[in-house]
Amino acid sequence: MKNKKVYFEICIIGSGLIGLVMALMLSKLNLKILLIDKTNVLNKKKKHCDDRTTAISQGTKRIFDSLGFWKRLELFAQPIKKILVHDEISESLEFDSKMLDEGPLGYIIQNNILKQSLLEEALRSKNIDFLENTEVININFYDEKNKVEVITEKRKITSKLVIGCDGRNSKSRYFSNLKSFEYKYLQNAYVFNISHEKDHFGVALERFFPAGPLAILPMKSSKKNSFNSSVVWTVDYELGDFSKLTKNEFKLEFLNRYQNFLGNIMNITDPNVYPLNVKYSYRCFRNNFVLIGDASQAIHPIAGQGFNLGVRDCDILLKNINQAMLMKKEIGSLEVLSKFSRQRSVDRKLFINATHNLNLFFSNNNKFLKGFRKMGISILQNSKFIKNQLMMVAMGLK
Repeated sequence: MKNKKVYFEICIIGSGLIGLVMALMLSKLNLKILLIDKTNVLNKKKKHCDDRTTAISQGTKRIFDSLGFWKRLELFAQPIKKILVHDEISESLEFDSKMLDEGPLGYIIQNNILKQSLLEEALRSKNIDFLENTEVININFYDEKNKVEVITEKRKITSKLVIGCDGRNSKSRYFSNLKSFEYKYLQNAYVFNISHEKDHFGVALERFFPAGPLAILPMKSSKKNSFNSSVVWTVDYELGDFSKLTKNEFKLEFLNRYQNFLGNIMNITDPNVYPLNVKYSYRCFRNNFVLIGDASQAIHPIAGQGFNLGVRDCDILLKNINQAMLMKKEIGSLEVLSKFSRQRSVDRKLFINATHNLNLFFSNNNKFLKGFRKMGISILQNSKFIKNQLMMVAMGLK
C-alpha cells in the first residue's frame, strides 16, 4: 500500500501521560502537533481502568498551575503532608512539609483520572491531532534537511521535530539508533490499592526491607469515612512470584510487612506486577529527534520521581522551542536539542544514580551496611538543614 504523506510541525510518538503533557504544553505555542499511538487511546477509558497512582511533586504542580492544568486535577489530588521512612521498622526518618514554607511535599492522583483529564484537554485543543492504532515502523533522518520522517504502515509523517516518549522499551529510540544502558534489579514491583481502618492524614510511608522497599501512599477518598492508600511493594525474585499466591496468601505476606500502619485492612485490589529495571539513553537526541520521559530515562520507582522527571523534560524542551521560535530559529535544530540535553544532564544523572544506589543500599542484609544505614538515618533525622535540602530536591524545587 502506498503511504500517504502528511506534515505536522511536531510529531510525538506515544500518547501516555508524558506524551499528553508535552502536546498540551506545545499547543500553547500554536504549533500543529500530531500524537501517534499504537493503541486505541481515545477509547482507552472504556476498555481498561488503570487503578495505579502517580506521585506529583510540588515542582510539577507549579508547572501545571502555570499552564492552567492544575485546577482540574486538584479536586482529585491527595496532598502529601508528611513522609515517614523506616529501615526494617527500627530506625525512622521524618520529612514534614511544615519544615518548609512551600506547601505539600507532593500529591497522589489516580492514573485514570490524570490520563482522562489530560486527554480531554488535548481533545479540546485545535492544535493537537491524534493518529490511533498506528505502529511506527521506521524513522528516516535527513542530515542536510531540517526535517525528519516517521514511517507507519499507511502514512509518512514529515515534521520539523519528532519527540519520542513511548516508554522504557521505546521503539523510537531503537529506530533512531540511540544507544541505551539497562540494569535489571531482579525484583518485581507489586502495585495495588488498599482500604484501611484509620485515616492516613496525608502521611506516606516508605519502609525498607532487605528484599525491597514497601511504599504506602495516601489517596483521596470519594466517600466519607472511607480511607484508601496506594501500595508499591518491591520484592526480590528469589522470594518467588507473589502474583501466583492466592488472594489470602498475598494478603498475609503483605500484612507481615505492613505492621498495622493504618489499622485493619478491609480490601486489597488485585496487584499489577512489573519487573524492575533502570534504562536510560546515553544520548537523548539526533537530527531533529529527541527522547523525553521514560524513553530517555526510566528509573526505579523507589522515590516516585519518574513522572516528575519526565515533566521537567517537557518544561525545559518547551522553553527551548519557544526561545528558538522567538529568535526565528529551527525548532529541531542541533543547537536547540543540544542545549536541551545539556540543561537536563544534571537532573537526569542525579535521579538515575540516586534511585539506583538508594535501592541497592537498602535492599540488602549486609551487617556493615545495616550499621551504616542506622548511623546515616540518625544523622539525617537530627539535621534540619540536610533534611530541608533533600526535601527541596525531592519536591522538584531545587
